[in-house]
Amino acid sequence: MNREEHATAHGSGMTCLTRRQLLLNGGLTMAVVTLGGIPGLALAEPVKAVKAGYPRRRIGSLSALMQGMPLEFAYPHDNVHNLLVKLGVAAGGGVGPQRDVVAFNQL
Repeated sequence: MNREEHATAHGSGMTCLTRRQLLLNGGLTMAVVTLGGIPGLALAEPVKAVKAGYPRRRIGSLSALMQGMPLEFAYPHDNVHNLLVKLGVAAGGGVGPQRDVVAFNQL
């Protein structure tokens, strides 16, 4: 019996809640209640970028960076590979006039 037949059979014109919908809704309700009960989770602040304390070193010039084209570099040691990327949009921890240049460690 499909939903329309089931609703017509009961004469209410409303569809009934299926077992699957009941379980999904119950699970979602429990997840919301559980997560809401964890102190600090609902009111957590955004995570800020971490800045390491390594010495400064020139990697290249900002004017030479092309948007979306990563520049590979090794820092702070020769065996630590990183990417410098101009994203084109402001980013957390970004540098440069538009705050859109960020570096990623390949580890």
